This record gives sequence, C-alpha cells and structure tokens, in this order.
Amino acid sequence: MRRPESGRSRRSAFTRLELIVVLVLLIVVVVVAFPFRCTNMSKARAAQDANNLRQLGIGINQYANDHDDVMFSMDAKETWANVLHEKYIVDWRCYQSPFDHRTAPANPPMPLSYALNAVVMSPREAKSVRAEKDAVYEGKLAQWADPSRLIVMAPNPPKESVTFTGTTAMNLTMTPPPVTPKAGTFGNRNSIIVLFGDFHVSAMLWKDFSDSTSMPDGVSRWKPMGNSTAKP
Repeated sequence: MRRPESGRSRRSAFTRLELIVVLVLLIVVVVVAFPFRCTNMSKARAAQDANNLRQLGIGINQYANDHDDVMFSMDAKETWANVLHEKYIVDWRCYQSPFDHRTAPANPPMPLSYALNAVVMSPREAKSVRAEKDAVYEGKLAQWADPSRLIVMAPNPPKESVTFTGTTAMNLTMTPPPVTPKAGTFGNRNSIIVLFGDFHVSAMLWKDFSDSTSMPDGVSRWKPMGNSTAKP
C-alpha cells in the first residue's frame, strides 16, 4: 500500500523563483568573466603580432645583409613584401596580423597588415641628388642614428577602425600618423606593436608612436638620421 506523501518530502523540480535566481547568477558570472576573456584574447593576439614582426625583422635584416646594407628601394618593380617572400620569409601568415580578420585567399595577392616606415626605404633620388651641406639618406642601415628608437614597421589599419585593407600587391608604407585619434590595435586602441631599427619588437603607447616632433624622441622614431646634418 502506497504511503501518503508528507509535507517534508523533497521537491522534484525548481520553482519559478529559483530558476530566475539561477539565471541571474549565470548572467552575473558571464558578465564578470567576459572582460577577462577579452583581455586574454587580446594579449594572445598581441603576442602573435609581436612574433610576426620579429620574423619580418629577421627577414629584413637578412635582405639588407645580402644587398650591401641597403633597404628596399622605392623604385623596385616588386613590393617589399613580395621580395621578402621570395627568399626570406616564405610563410604568408607572417604578413597578416592576428588583429586582421580577413580570410586569406588561395593565391596572391595576400593580406598585408604591416607597413614599413616610408623614410627607411632607399629613396628614389638618393643616388642622383645630393645636397651640398645636408646629409642624404641612401637607405643604408649603417646610417640609422638611433636604431633602438627608430620605428621600422608596425601594423597599419585605417585610423578610424581596426579594419585592414593592405595586400602584398602594394608597396605598403607609413608616415607619422596624427596624434589623435588613437588608432592602435589593442588595449582599447591605446597601444600598438612596433618593430624597431635594432630589430627588437615591443609594444608602445599610441600617443608615443604617433609623436614625430618631440625632441629628441619624436624625431628619432621616424627619421633614420635624426637631426644629423653631417655628410655621409
């Protein structure tokens, strides 16, 4: 014979109130954990970004060693990315930043996320035009006055968004960007990964990256010869 259920018997299901409480707690956990997840993802992408730039720096250094210490020429028929790819850095993935979410096609041109400082390339007129007093930069690494501060390469998204548009068919270069708006790739767009003239890679604040006028740091970042006026 079945015993009657007592008032103290366990309930077999959640009440509506209990279900609401559980859902609220889950939402709170997700909201609290999400920023940490985003931060960790951003750090991982920044680390991969740095590794890409480090590999490209090795390739650039090897190229210069093979070409009498001279950087890529502005007059070259091939883009600097294609020149590097032919012999020095053959993995196209090194040319695409992890902050660049484009899908790579099967065949070139491939996505290119990084740009060279236009001033470090061998200039078009260096061999044909010489100033009588001022030094003329010939694209040689040995002419770099302050390599540890000279910006050689960095990610190059449009300033208004982290949406990359460059390809390996372009001779992608950069000039000193405006101080505002902030246009880095991570850290709420306050920071960017940079390859320097001594080929070390480091993160720097956008406000410092975009500064090309302060003395002496700003000039050293963007001009290979700094303020030098000595003859080469």
